[in-house]
Amino acid sequence: MESVNRLRHLSLPGSLALGVAVLLAAGFAVEASRVAARAAAAAALPVLAVTAYFTFSRGAWVALAALNALPPPFGSVGEDLPASFADATIPGRFDIRGGGRWIFDVAHNPDGMEVLVAALREERPARPLHALVGIRNDKEWRPMLERLLPEVDRLVLTVGPTVPAAQRWVVEDLSGWTDERVIGQPVVFEPDFANALELVQEGAATVLVTGSFHTVGDAMARLPAFAPSS
Repeated sequence: MESVNRLRHLSLPGSLALGVAVLLAAGFAVEASRVAARAAAAAALPVLAVTAYFTFSRGAWVALAALNALPPPFGSVGEDLPASFADATIPGRFDIRGGGRWIFDVAHNPDGMEVLVAALREERPARPLHALVGIRNDKEWRPMLERLLPEVDRLVLTVGPTVPAAQRWVVEDLSGWTDERVIGQPVVFEPDFANALELVQEGAATVLVTGSFHTVGDAMARLPAFAPSS
C-alpha cells in the first residue's frame, strides 16, 4: 500500500502514471501466485478467494491510483473502487471457458502449480480431467509435473510453437516421464502441438491447459472459440 499511496500523490503525466501502475500491478500478480497457497492454508480460506484478494485487491488499488492520475475525461474517479471493478477477470489464471470444458492457467513455476492444484481440488472440474502441459526446459518442471500428475486422469506433454528453440523439451529431457509406471496412468509426449491439442481432448470431460504463457497462448490461438480477434 505504501507504493500505491506514493503514486496517488505524484504529479505525473497520465501516460507515465499509468505505466508505473502497470509495472506495479505486474509485480503484485507475481507475488500473489507465490503466497496465495500459503496464505489460504494459514487463514483456512478457499485458495481462490485468497488469490483473488492478493491479485485483485492490491492490483485494484494500483489501478485506481492510475485512474486518478489521469486527466479528464478519464480521471479522476474518486477514492472508492468503481463498481465496474467487480467484473474484472484475469485471463489465463484458472480461466474457465467453454461452459467448464476448458481451464487455462499459465502456472509456470512450482508455486504457481501449487495454487493451480489447490484450485482444482476446490473447484472439482468434471472428470475425466486431461491436462495439456508444456513447460520451458529452463524452469523447475520436474516438481511441477510431480505435483500435477496425481490430480489429473491423463497428462499430455508438448511444446508450444512460440517456445524458443533452446528452451524446448526434447525426448531425452523427459526420460521416465512417459512411462505409465510413474503413477499407473498414461503420460504422453507429443511434440507436435496441433496433434497434442487434439489428443488431449479425446475422452476428456474437462481439459486443462497449463505450464507456461506459451502453452496457454498457443492453445487459445488454435481454438476457434477462444482465439483473439484479428
